[in-house]
Amino acid sequence: MARGAGASDPAAATAPTQRTHRAIRTPYPGGVTSAEPSALELRDMIRSREASARELVADALTRAAAHTNLGAFVSLEAELALSEADGADRRISESDPADRAALPPLLGLPTAHKDLADQLGHVTTHGSLAVPHL
Repeated sequence: MARGAGASDPAAATAPTQRTHRAIRTPYPGGVTSAEPSALELRDMIRSREASARELVADALTRAAAHTNLGAFVSLEAELALSEADGADRRISESDPADRAALPPLLGLPTAHKDLADQLGHVTTHGSLAVPHL
């Protein structure tokens, strides 16, 4: 027996579901405050210079640091992340606006890296307390 939305109403089963965004606590640069922007929206904000990569990375670091009790990150590399963001901002500002579509699609976006693969200069635990921090 089917349960849930659309189980008894075939029309409801074929109706598109609307994606809901959870409200964010802090506004993103550019006045986006009502919903969490998608990666594509953030990319477009950076490329149009509506927001800088540094602003978005700083916001992501602040939010991650506020929730250390979750244990989501082995380490936060704030200086490195901000330096990379500055480099992305420089690269974008030096590019011709007509050529920005050719830039790497995630350039300037805050990104978290899993510690499942060794990276020079970074802690690697393979997601386990049993693995010594390399």
